[in-house]
Amino acid sequence: MKKSIIALFLTLSSFSVFAGNDQPKLATEASDIARRMASQIELNELEYIQVRSYTLEKLEMLANIQEMYVSNPEMLATKITDVETAYQYRIQNLLTNKQFENYLALNNRFKTQPNFIATSEE
Repeated sequence: MKKSIIALFLTLSSFSVFAGNDQPKLATEASDIARRMASQIELNELEYIQVRSYTLEKLEMLANIQEMYVSNPEMLATKITDVETAYQYRIQNLLTNKQFENYLALNNRFKTQPNFIATSEE
């Protein structure tokens, strides 16, 4: 399971080049999410940097997935779930147990909005 999640993550991260046009918007969104997490679950500086990096990678992957599977909603949902699972796995490995429990409790506040990504091409 661990190897398949990592393989999926590496495969999808190779597509991050395509999200270059939306990079400033995605970077702003990633910073906002990381800042909220830092204040609400008490991240230290290194954790903040890692969360921001993971979140930016996730946003880039989601943007690419939405572009690639726009005409296949089932595959789109599956790929988004895979990315969310891989992201949560990385966050869990980064945080302490207490921080991760707090993250899970507040998880909906840290969710990225697919509508933001889908409409970011405006």
